[in-house]
Amino acid sequence: MRSSEIIDNKYIVLKKLGWGHFSTVWLALKLQDKKLYALKIQKGAAKYTESAMEEEEILFDVASNYNHKEWIDSVRKYERDANLDVTRTHTHNLQMYDQFFHHAMHGRHSIMAFEVLGRNLLTLIKRFNFEGVPMPIVREITRQSLMGLDYLHRICNIIHTDLKPENVVFEIESEARLQLLEEFVLDTPLVELYDHTEPILLNKKQLAAHKKNQRKRKNKKAAIAATTGENQGEEEEETKGEAADNNDQEEAKDSAAPTKENRKEMQKSKARIVRKQM
Repeated sequence: MRSSEIIDNKYIVLKKLGWGHFSTVWLALKLQDKKLYALKIQKGAAKYTESAMEEEEILFDVASNYNHKEWIDSVRKYERDANLDVTRTHTHNLQMYDQFFHHAMHGRHSIMAFEVLGRNLLTLIKRFNFEGVPMPIVREITRQSLMGLDYLHRICNIIHTDLKPENVVFEIESEARLQLLEEFVLDTPLVELYDHTEPILLNKKQLAAHKKNQRKRKNKKAAIAATTGENQGEEEEETKGEAADNNDQEEAKDSAAPTKENRKEMQKSKARIVRKQM
């Protein structure tokens, strides 16, 4: 893996963030929404892939249960807000937004896309020279950690078996997120991606799929327009038919109703008949 490499036709790799025994983590820009993500790329060996699949299954449950009715009621009750819009952030757990496989020279790699986070709790402890973190900060960290554990245990039926300062990670501040975006995207040629209103096509396969979708949308619009035109034509014919019927009825009424001249002639003829009879 290297910077500027394109993965799965969706992500542009920007920078290596960290590494471990099982995987490496890279900062990447997603082409679809132009947002930054942290890509965790697992090693290609079969045993690592199996472990990644188990992790992906757990993280999927964590990401998808935030709208569970029991959890929503609990958060609203705790926050004392009956109309609170409960989102993923209220779970206080790491969020996975994508998962896919990438084929490279060393085999098939499982890749998971996460939100970009900041430093961990151990860094904060070191910052205070291991002499203790201020109590207000401790209370807030404890509150959020307990909410996250409650969500895992009660809603997702998951037990966290590795709770330690290295695994308590802080959300990155908006200013720091913007600095990352400026450094690796906005101040580079990649900024031109933000000027594109059309989808970014990276290969022939994607281009063919895009053209196929365009044809489908065009045919669908044409079918809708044709159906609408037929309905309008039928309505116009019905309207014309009704108008013709009304005209025929009016003509019949006109022909049936006697005019003034007809009335006078009828009266004269009646008078003649009376005279003859007399």
